[in-house]
Amino acid sequence: MDKIDIALRFYTQLIQSKVKRDDTALHSSNDEQIIENNSETTMQPITPLVNSLCLTKDLLSSYYNLHRQYQRSILRDDISAQQEQVQVLFETEWKKIDILQLKHDYDQLKQEHQSFNEKVEHLRQELQQTQLERDHYRRENIQIVQDIERLKVATPTNVIVQSAQVTTSVPIKQNSNNQTGIIDQLKDLLPQQITPDQAKSFIEDIYRRRTEFDDEDMRKSICGSLKRLGSDLYSSSVHFLHELIQNAEDNTYVGESRPYLRIELNHDYILFSNNEQGLRPRDVLAICSLAVTTKTSEQKHIGEKGVGFKSVFAASNRPMLFSHSWKFRFQVPGTDAMSYITPLWINDQDIPQYIANQISANRQHTHLYLPLKLTPHTDLAKQFLDDVAKAVDPCILLNMRKLQKVEVVDQREEKVIIIEKNSSGSTKLVAQHVVEFEGLKFLDLVGLKAQLSTLSGKRTFRVYTCQIDVPSAIEERTNPMTMLTLAFPCEYDYDLTATVYNGLPVCDLGFKFMFNAEFHLVTSRENVRENVPLNTYLRDHLAVLFVYLLLNDTDLKKDISHYCPSSNIHQVKHSSWWRSMIGRINQLIENHLSILFDIGTGKVCCFLL
Repeated sequence: MDKIDIALRFYTQLIQSKVKRDDTALHSSNDEQIIENNSETTMQPITPLVNSLCLTKDLLSSYYNLHRQYQRSILRDDISAQQEQVQVLFETEWKKIDILQLKHDYDQLKQEHQSFNEKVEHLRQELQQTQLERDHYRRENIQIVQDIERLKVATPTNVIVQSAQVTTSVPIKQNSNNQTGIIDQLKDLLPQQITPDQAKSFIEDIYRRRTEFDDEDMRKSICGSLKRLGSDLYSSSVHFLHELIQNAEDNTYVGESRPYLRIELNHDYILFSNNEQGLRPRDVLAICSLAVTTKTSEQKHIGEKGVGFKSVFAASNRPMLFSHSWKFRFQVPGTDAMSYITPLWINDQDIPQYIANQISANRQHTHLYLPLKLTPHTDLAKQFLDDVAKAVDPCILLNMRKLQKVEVVDQREEKVIIIEKNSSGSTKLVAQHVVEFEGLKFLDLVGLKAQLSTLSGKRTFRVYTCQIDVPSAIEERTNPMTMLTLAFPCEYDYDLTATVYNGLPVCDLGFKFMFNAEFHLVTSRENVRENVPLNTYLRDHLAVLFVYLLLNDTDLKKDISHYCPSSNIHQVKHSSWWRSMIGRINQLIENHLSILFDIGTGKVCCFLL
């Protein structure tokens, strides 16, 4: 810029000097001749001066234009820089606004989440209180039923009860001495030793006792409990399937044949067939009673409440049972809810021919025939049967001591699904008679590999079992010892449909492993009672056992990042009661980090906390 200004000043002064000299020469000459003579001489320097002057003016114009362009360029650069600064400032302020908005939204969501958790906790407490009250009333009803069972009537007479689909012959009253004699005669007999006449008399006697009780208040109380034990008991319409699988596991098997359960589906019925030894008189009494079980505390049975059979009313209003000489059914709705436990004898001509053929082919098996309450070939019936077919959880067999095979035959599509359990060796955990870890004791700890054959192929699980002592101070204790089971799928892509089991599926916590224990459950069997000390005792032992297995089985140790649960996922599935288990697991892993280091190679086992 300075060089251009100097050039402009220099050329300006030069032009002014030349113009002044020319003016002086023209005014000082008086001789006209000299003027003429000199005109030629004068023209000689003027011509280059004019040319020089024109050249200078062009140069000045060029310089001027260049100067203006330079000034405009500077102005544009300044404007562009200012615009960039404004844009950067705008973006910065906008980001600040976004951050403030996100922070506000986060705080609001946090408050809503906290409020939601408080409401959930409050509802959970109310639910637990309701369950305690319901259990109290149920115990009272059970006592009432037991009192009813002792009532006897003496006037003998017979009537014929007509059903819409089955003709059933039942006695209304019998001699009390004869009644006691029948029960005494049959109570110790094996299923194969009971004759059809004896079985019929037994069923007729139960029918008489159910129909002749006429204490209105007491009957209403019993009916209220029975309704809850029927189809309204479970929130899942296919939960009855798990209950019947439970019954198959609890049954007694004779001979060398593998215990199995066959489930046949068709448009209008479901048929269960089980190769157990058969129904005993006390089994029949339990089926025809309110919350009565034949399972003693010494027996390792899944069903504690003895109400599993009542769940079949979710699927059928006319369930029929066939086992050796036993042939009886139920019909609901009846006069009142007592029909849930009022058996009716079945005559041979009233059995559907196809079912009769199935029974004849396997007379030594127990069969449960469920004519569906839903109208056949409707969308609802199709969906129900599809749900039943999908509800057979293969992992159930991992917790079964007896049942080895489940077969699902879908006659609608002529499709057969077979789930079978086989042993495939042992794990890398060394079997130990006594294990003490973190102040807890585990007895007879063993690990086995079990292979489940399913529709999707063969799946392998590492299954670990042990016994633990149960202190007598825990009121809910039914045995001095109880068994714990943890199972880990070897294939990462296996999706567990449930993770908490009490022989049967209870709930899903979103873990990558499953565990089984004798938890006390809510009546629907769809959750664990969180306010029961025994359940807390079992949960804490499972957490410690889980960490012990991860640290001492090399196969599990290298997969710890896959199996270790995180409190940051599946929050919807975790109550505070279960989250404490996750916290305990993570704390124990932190305490034993040194075991996770491979000092020889310098490698570290990765895990999730």
